[in-house]
Amino acid sequence: MLGLTIGLYSFNVGLMSRINHTYKMKKHLFVINPVSGGINKDDLIRTIEDQFLEDTFSIWMTTGENDPQKLKNEIKSYQPDVVVIAGGDGTINQMVLSVIEHNKELGIIPSGSANGLATDLGITMDNWLTTLRKGSSHNLDIVMINDVPMIHMADLGLNATLVKRYEEENRRGFLGYAVSAIKELPTINQEFPVKISDDGKSKDFHTSFLVIANSQRYGTGFEINPEGSVADGKFELCIMKELTLDSIFGQIFNPNNTKSDQSIFEVLQCKEAIIQLTEKVNFQIDGEYIGETDYLKVEMHHQTAKLLVP
Repeated sequence: MLGLTIGLYSFNVGLMSRINHTYKMKKHLFVINPVSGGINKDDLIRTIEDQFLEDTFSIWMTTGENDPQKLKNEIKSYQPDVVVIAGGDGTINQMVLSVIEHNKELGIIPSGSANGLATDLGITMDNWLTTLRKGSSHNLDIVMINDVPMIHMADLGLNATLVKRYEEENRRGFLGYAVSAIKELPTINQEFPVKISDDGKSKDFHTSFLVIANSQRYGTGFEINPEGSVADGKFELCIMKELTLDSIFGQIFNPNNTKSDQSIFEVLQCKEAIIQLTEKVNFQIDGEYIGETDYLKVEMHHQTAKLLVP
């Protein structure tokens, strides 16, 4: 009986040793944007420290100064299995190429002002920890626009103008975004001519809002592109036909409305496209204002990244 007890004990110790060894081998580098979403990250840091063994994680804070290159160096030095980005779409956008370059798996803690990619994939502040531990690896398309990456949404006109004001006034959260929309209302409905060339064919439009979509929803939860997928090798161009007060506040910027009226958009599905304008228009990518532009070269890079999802 004593021999059996000792044998079972040895088996259990060996089993736990193998389990712990496996867990320790999964190293996580947490990349935290301390100012994203206007949210204090102290509680998040405490959660990470409580939930992960000391030698299985490292925390690295962004500073806003050459972060992509610094992250490359940090990944090379620490050699994590998973790089976990705590921030919004803009933070992920800035860091994703550094993660891809080192062929690391990507995790998300949605703690930004705009968390559109996480919202689309069902990653929340309630389930991010479970997703890191038990989630599955999902391929993620990256769209390159004038050699700048896009993971979620980019647009010309209406929304980009609001993002510009939002950043100039240093607002955070959905309420700040709504205030920006109200202030910009007098000048928001300015149509611009645009030519879209795709697969050797060109088409002309007049619009005040043109979306380049790699996904379905904006960070507010509004579904602008029902057919979108982050891994289908295609992006959608959603061109608004007519701008009305109802389309602005009743649909696009209404946090309680998650379904778009597709009659107000014309949608083109593409693998690559050239967008040309006769005048420069405000442009944003993943919630970050880029500037004014009159030319965009858009190219799909199919299933370039690996992302943990619930």
